[in-house]
Amino acid sequence: QATADEIASMLSSSYSPFRDDYLLSEMARQENRSERSKFSRMAQARVDNATRQIKKMKDAFAKAGVEVEVVLDGDIDAKGVLLGVTPENPVPRILLNPNEISEDTVYHEFAHLYVDLLGYNHPLVQEAVTQLRGTALYEEVKQHYPELEGDQERLDKEVLATAIGLEGARIERKNPSKLQQILNRIFRAIGNLLGVSPN
Repeated sequence: QATADEIASMLSSSYSPFRDDYLLSEMARQENRSERSKFSRMAQARVDNATRQIKKMKDAFAKAGVEVEVVLDGDIDAKGVLLGVTPENPVPRILLNPNEISEDTVYHEFAHLYVDLLGYNHPLVQEAVTQLRGTALYEEVKQHYPELEGDQERLDKEVLATAIGLEGARIERKNPSKLQQILNRIFRAIGNLLGVSPN
C-alpha cells in the first residue's frame, strides 16, 4: 500500500489536476484516523478503570453481604442508573453506559445503593446531608436536576451520591489504600445494619 508521499510523488512526476485535492484529502484522512485512535484509547482506558472500580465495589459490598449486579449498557440515556430491587430482580442492579462513564460514575452509582441500604434517616446519612447543604456542590446538583425541586429527600440523596462519587474518584487518584479504608468503614456500617459480619 502506497503512502501519501509516494502517491504524491507519482502524481507530481506528471501533471494531474487532482494532485492537490488528493494530498489534502489524504492528510485529512490520516489526521482523522489518528484522532479516532486517540479517542478510542481514551474510551478504552475509561472502561478499564471502571472495570477495576466495579470489581472493587462489588467485592466490598459482597463482604458486607450484599450482592450487586453491574451491567454495561450503551443504550441508557445516562452515565449510570441504579435499578430498584423487585420480585423479578431480587439483586440490586447498576446499569453503566460505557460511552458516557467518567471517573466518578461507578462510585456515584454504588453510593446510591449505599444510601438506600442505610436509609435516608440513618444518622450517617443525615450528618453527611447536613454538611453538604448550602455548599456549591449542593447548588450545582440542584441546578443539574431541576426535576428534584420540591423533593428534598431525592435531592439530598443525589447530592450525597455525587459527593461520595467525587470523593471516591479523588481519593483513588491520590491514594488507593485510603479509599479502601473508607470503603471498609462504609461496608462495616452496612454489614451491621444487615446483621452480617465481614469474613
